[in-house]
Amino acid sequence: MDGFRIAALMMAAIVVLGCLPPNGQAPDRTVPAVVSVVPAHGAEAVGTDTLVEVTFSEAMERTATESAFSLVGAAPLAGSFAWTGGDTVLTFTPGGPLEAARSHAVTVAASATDVAGNALGTSFVATFVTSATPTPTSVTGSFVINADAASTSSLAVTLNVTSTGAEEMRFGNSLTEAAAAAWEPVAASRSWTLSGGAGEKTVYGELRAGDQVVTASDSIMYEPPLSFTGSLTVNGGMR
Repeated sequence: MDGFRIAALMMAAIVVLGCLPPNGQAPDRTVPAVVSVVPAHGAEAVGTDTLVEVTFSEAMERTATESAFSLVGAAPLAGSFAWTGGDTVLTFTPGGPLEAARSHAVTVAASATDVAGNALGTSFVATFVTSATPTPTSVTGSFVINADAASTSSLAVTLNVTSTGAEEMRFGNSLTEAAAAAWEPVAASRSWTLSGGAGEKTVYGELRAGDQVVTASDSIMYEPPLSFTGSLTVNGGMR
């Protein structure tokens, strides 16, 4: 009888151990949950430049959770994701300002999973309303000529532009010329032709978003290539 009991206990132990993963720990079966969301559900007069932050009860699997996330105003909005808090906090940055005076819905679908593969199970939805007045965009910007070189031997140069919040830009070889130039979409670089004549050259520029305009300028020394003219005569031109 003792031998039979020992054998039965050993079989039971084998069955139990066979159900455990290699590390001997029980598998994670805890269903994740949304702990909080910013802006809060029901919030009103939210700035049109808001980010959306969702905090989960445990570390989430990034790809599945990002695919399950959506921010919808008049239509689904594109943007970028960032993770903090050991993958428990998801921050969504919209690709641009949200529409003013519009209800927006934040959804995390039931397909979102934690790192162990446990699904959220039930979709999470929160709504907020943006302010009727768009949040002013803070515009900063500057540019340098030829990557901030001190001099150039060519009138053809490149303007290297750095900006935050700017949507359009324009340039000129004088303040008057810049003020009269047509606006064009902001870009990281712009081909430019300096005014003629050797010496220091200054380019003036403006960057704007809405009615906010930032002015900037940069200078560079233009040193044209040396050129020689003349003729050579031998023995006074006698043959």
